[in-house]
Amino acid sequence: MTKPLLEIKELRTSFFTDDGIMPSVDGASLTVNEGEVVGLVGESGCGKTVMSLSVIRMIAHPGKIVSGEILFKGENLIEYSEEQMRKIRGSGIGMIFQDPLTSLNPVFNIADLMATPLMLHKKIDRKQAMALAVEMLAKVGIASPEKRIMEYPHQFSGGQRQRISIATALALNPSLLIADEPTTALDVSIQAQILDLLTGLQKELNTSMIFISHNLGVISGISHKVAVMYGGWIVEEAPVKELFTNPCHPYTKALLEAIPTIEGGDRRLKNLPGQPPTVGEVIPGCRFSSRCPDMIKGVCDTSPPADFITGEKHRVRCHLFVN
Repeated sequence: MTKPLLEIKELRTSFFTDDGIMPSVDGASLTVNEGEVVGLVGESGCGKTVMSLSVIRMIAHPGKIVSGEILFKGENLIEYSEEQMRKIRGSGIGMIFQDPLTSLNPVFNIADLMATPLMLHKKIDRKQAMALAVEMLAKVGIASPEKRIMEYPHQFSGGQRQRISIATALALNPSLLIADEPTTALDVSIQAQILDLLTGLQKELNTSMIFISHNLGVISGISHKVAVMYGGWIVEEAPVKELFTNPCHPYTKALLEAIPTIEGGDRRLKNLPGQPPTVGEVIPGCRFSSRCPDMIKGVCDTSPPADFITGEKHRVRCHLFVN
């Protein structure tokens, strides 16, 4: 039986501004098992990135983790000091950001960007670190890595920079990799290459992964389990096949009905009316109630729903399953 590697329990992360306290992640829970790929999907602004940055404790001011637990290998990272977290970042939990041009420091060449963390975490000398960095660059498909490792981020294409980001994140062999929409800024053909690369390396290294995206098509091809996020909540979670064949939450159904199919025909894509809640917006009931076609007046719009288990490893946060 696979063991939980990461357990996020009732996580609340808010931003403390002059206009008041603005919750971004509001009681979200998620488990990632050893060797498992969890797809985290939802609209822009739903809290996906804030949740991932909370895991590695990199929430910028005025953001703050308010409550909850982030258990990594049984240890609560919220209780860790900054010095302890520096040891976890990279060697325990790796991160691939959406835009490699901004995540790779432009004033350092690739040798410095990759070798320095290897020297710090693995306690090896620069020659050993360089050899390992070159090996990783070759593994992710960078041609002539011995030569190109001395070049700077701006000398690489977008796809190559993302490959370098992947190599940098995996060089320390982390137990968990968080990929925050790593293909968004790339064209379709390069996206496919990066996804194939990530999938292959994940299987080879048996690395657990949280893959964040707003694209359900991408999520379906890479994940074992899918968590759907809306308004700071995880509204549905299920194994990938179960979620796509038996979606329960009205928001999940709306997302799936908005995906174009190759068959086409007379099927029209459904439009979801309204807008998602803004960060900090106070909603007394379900976050999705104002947009939900199945909303129960006096119930959905007045009290927040609890999680409900609909089947094996399938949970949904919706009044339709409680009442």
